Amino acid sequence: MEKDRIHQVLFSGESDLVHADEWEQLADGYDVRDVAVWSSTADSVTSWNVRVFVGEFIPSNAAFFDDVRTALLLTSGVTWVARSGGETWRVSGEVNAHDLISAVGEVVDDLVPHIRAVYGRVS
Repeated sequence: MEKDRIHQVLFSGESDLVHADEWEQLADGYDVRDVAVWSSTADSVTSWNVRVFVGEFIPSNAAFFDDVRTALLLTSGVTWVARSGGETWRVSGEVNAHDLISAVGEVVDDLVPHIRAVYGRVS
C-alpha cells in the first residue's frame, strides 16, 4: 500500500467514539484492502488497535491471521501483538501508525488476488 494514501482521520466535536489518534488507508474502490489504526490509552499506557477489513471475508484463514501478526511484530517499535476479535489486533510499543498500516497492507495486497477469485470484484 502506498504511504501517500494513508491519512489521519480528523473529527470535529467531542464524542466517546472519537479516538485521540486515528489513521486509515482507504484503497481505491476495494474496501477489502482498507486498514485503519487508532490509539487508545488505559492506565496511562497507550496501545494501538489495527483493523484489517478483509478479515470479514476470510474469518477462518489462520495463515492470513498469522501473517498479519508476524507483519505487526516485525514493525519497528512493536513489543506485543494479540488478535482481539475478527478483524482487529491490539499492538503495544513505541510505534508509528504509518508503519503499522504499511506492514499490514503488504499482507493484504498479497491476498487480494485470492479474495477476488473467490468473491469476484469486491468493493
